Amino acid sequence: MNKFFKIVLILLFALNSFTEEKNKKEKIIQNIIKKELPECNKLNRISWWQGNVLKNVKFNLILTYIPEEYSLEAFLSFYNILDEKGKYEKVMEYTIKTEEGWSFGPFSPSIKECKDINGDGIFEIWL
Repeated sequence: MNKFFKIVLILLFALNSFTEEKNKKEKIIQNIIKKELPECNKLNRISWWQGNVLKNVKFNLILTYIPEEYSLEAFLSFYNILDEKGKYEKVMEYTIKTEEGWSFGPFSPSIKECKDINGDGIFEIWL
């Protein structure tokens, strides 16, 4: 019975640590959005993916957003999060333009996946 309680305590500690780390990342992401995208005050116009693309950073953040509903262009930004306090650097920004007669509706294109799909060592972003 004693081993059971030890296992339960270890699992509870691990869950608590995971939740704290997730909350820290969420706070960092929200701070970057407020700082970098003050004009996009509606979160349905912003989509993000966070994970590890590079090994020498805490985590990476990719934002896609449209400046207004039914925009003719969307923007994609890539950030390196350098430490757990939220220090970051913007690595790139890319503009995605629609075809003639089309627009990005009320929602930003969302990031479905970011990984090396074809094995060439370069991560692909699926929108």
